[in-house]
Amino acid sequence: MKKLFYFILLSSTIIHGQQMLMVGEKTYSATDTWTFGCECPSSIAPEILIAKGKDGKGMLSIKIMDYMNDHVGGDLLIYLMNGTIIKCQDRKIRDKANNKSTSLYYLTQLEIEKMSTSRIRSIRFCIHTLDPYGHIFSKETFIGYNKEYFSDNTKFDTEVQISELFGSY
Repeated sequence: MKKLFYFILLSSTIIHGQQMLMVGEKTYSATDTWTFGCECPSSIAPEILIAKGKDGKGMLSIKIMDYMNDHVGGDLLIYLMNGTIIKCQDRKIRDKANNKSTSLYYLTQLEIEKMSTSRIRSIRFCIHTLDPYGHIFSKETFIGYNKEYFSDNTKFDTEVQISELFGSY
């Protein structure tokens, strides 16, 4: 009985220690979720994570609160600390659940390699609001920053987590 308890305890620790991204019926290993600061209403602050796909490729998931049929749409820009800019094309992969809207962007192996050696400084994204007929009613662009409010200190060691997830490059 004692061994069973330790096995269950150890199993739950291992399961909870690994972040996952679920896309349809598939699950992918992922970094922690990072909530970036944003010069926007606090309810819009984006939740971001990077997931590991096949052949060294990855995915960026960006999640926002959905109050008025909102979603992140259009191309997304990732700014790294070393000055590199990564442009992610909108492939219109989205989901809505629990009053949150999630959009998914694919990353190439080269983009993952760049992100594993330089911290994400900020992410530029556009929120599309749809009218009742499904047409884009408004578009507003925001930048989510990887830093503490009123400080120059970065909040998340994104390059460390990405490197650990994908293995060192």
